[in-house]
Amino acid sequence: MLATEASVRCGPEPLWRPCNLPRGSYRLRALTRGEPGTTENAALVCFETERPLEQPPMGLTLSASVGPYVYLQTGSGLRATDHLLSVPERVRRYALMSWGDRGATRIEAMNLERLPDADAVRACPTDFFLSFDVEALPGRAPSDSLVSHLLWGKVGGGEFGIRRLCSILDEHDIRGNFMVDFSSCLTDERGVRQAVEFLAASGHEVQLHLHPEWVLRGWGLASSDGPPVHFDELDYDVASRVLEFACQRYLQYLGKPATIFRSGGFRFNLDTVLAARALGITALSNTRFRFTSEPSTPGTMAHNDGPFVWHGGLVELPVDFSPEPLSSAFEKLEGAHLRALRSRRHKTFNLVMHSWSLLRRSANGHHEAFAPEHETRLHQLCEYVRSSGRSWTYSEYVSARGDELPRLALRHVAPRLERAPSAVQPRAECTLCGALMSRDALRGDTCLGCGARARHRQLKDVFDKYGNVFDGRSVIACHATPSEKAAFLARVTRLFNFDIRPVGYADAQLDIQNLEGVQDASFEGFFALHVLNHVKDDERALSEVRRVLKPGGVFVTTVPHREGEPTTPAPDLTEHYGEESLTRYGVGTYRRYGLYDFLALLTRSFAVSTISGYDSLSMEASRVFIARVES
Repeated sequence: MLATEASVRCGPEPLWRPCNLPRGSYRLRALTRGEPGTTENAALVCFETERPLEQPPMGLTLSASVGPYVYLQTGSGLRATDHLLSVPERVRRYALMSWGDRGATRIEAMNLERLPDADAVRACPTDFFLSFDVEALPGRAPSDSLVSHLLWGKVGGGEFGIRRLCSILDEHDIRGNFMVDFSSCLTDERGVRQAVEFLAASGHEVQLHLHPEWVLRGWGLASSDGPPVHFDELDYDVASRVLEFACQRYLQYLGKPATIFRSGGFRFNLDTVLAARALGITALSNTRFRFTSEPSTPGTMAHNDGPFVWHGGLVELPVDFSPEPLSSAFEKLEGAHLRALRSRRHKTFNLVMHSWSLLRRSANGHHEAFAPEHETRLHQLCEYVRSSGRSWTYSEYVSARGDELPRLALRHVAPRLERAPSAVQPRAECTLCGALMSRDALRGDTCLGCGARARHRQLKDVFDKYGNVFDGRSVIACHATPSEKAAFLARVTRLFNFDIRPVGYADAQLDIQNLEGVQDASFEGFFALHVLNHVKDDERALSEVRRVLKPGGVFVTTVPHREGEPTTPAPDLTEHYGEESLTRYGVGTYRRYGLYDFLALLTRSFAVSTISGYDSLSMEASRVFIARVES
């Protein structure tokens, strides 16, 4: 480690630090925290070399005013930078500074470490994955011959598709990963089945790929002439149904369940991962090179690039080179390989090709002619793999190395998408009160119109899709605010609202841990949002909830929870409600729930369903827990 920083506020004047960095390649990692309104490219790291540079080296920009520099990733809140750069001259000092009128930024942590030179990197054996997305989708070939052109590569009197690819791999004793897009079944099921049967018999690995937009169009759930709907736009329910369709086809064709999954366009979200895990998938290959998980702990660096495990158990095998390695000069591929190895602990390199990669793409977007140079590069790639390490199938690697991989938090599953500047500010609508507001004006997840939080809009999303389980029932509620009563409890037959504190809209002052005076089995519904984490004895509280509900009664609750992490005590009991509420009424912030711990707690007394609710205001999804008393 050659340079480090911690908790430094950037200003318009450079903050120079002496250093002695020899020429070479470096990895710059940083965490920045911006204030509300801070935009991208708001902070720089500048370098002063012994001699002026005439050309910008790799990873740096050259400026007449500040010399060689690199932008740090900035924005409102916590952002992570993980950047490779090289300097051809010794660096005498570096500086931190803000840039332009783009908002205040504090550097929470930064380090600059030297990377091994190219020869040292080449000496490290690499674990390679050669994968081929097997797709027969409209737009890439004449519509009457999609499978023939795009899977078998039958053009110009020859065949240059999956059969030819397998033959080349066999020649070099390499097993490939063939990821079959089962949405193609909707246009030519027989053709796709024949291709899958060939691949299964070839000895190469066959796994699951899917472009959901074609499934949704085939089902009539999306317009055939509208924009495609990708996995990162699907909620858990739709993602589950689309994935289940593909998993069922896979099982029918191969006689075993799918275990590895790649989404179309590498686009996915939290619900995609959860749906894949629920369907028995054990590994994904969806993230792209330079993917970085959003850090959640100040002072720690986010993991970058190499294989890892999402908390919850799914292995992720990031893609390092795509699209079409065979269409690029081989030197570009070799350079990408060396850059990837310099930045990661687990020396892997994952390439994505296609069933039609030996074909040349014409001006109309169709793959219509054999490209001999692509075949030459595939042979060259195979030789490079054999000389630089070994090739793996995805399932082999997961089985052999999965336990060694680092774990990442599941809640920040997708890369952050930066929005292009617009003359019109993006507007958001509160689904409870209908207020329109600028996202830039939001204070956290609180609506500026009615004060509703993300959990309220997420619950409304669930009730809008599946129906309000309280309608027509007698309901007891813990601290239902007037807006909550209007939004969720307006059509109950009887409502009894209580709180342990004296609030004017409550019917009684009672403790959820001891509902004295409330008879057994006297209500059909129980409402309590973000309550149990503020109760000292949550098991006792749940016992009381169970007691006062009738057989078949339903308990709807939400709690802040974290995917794949254990429940831990909260660091500050007075957080949210203050010292007085804690000392007088016992209301505090007692714990941070882990999702699976909370589910285990609920299932001791209830039959539990979890449904993902989406809040379009904060653009966050979270779980709503619906627990039923079994009759």
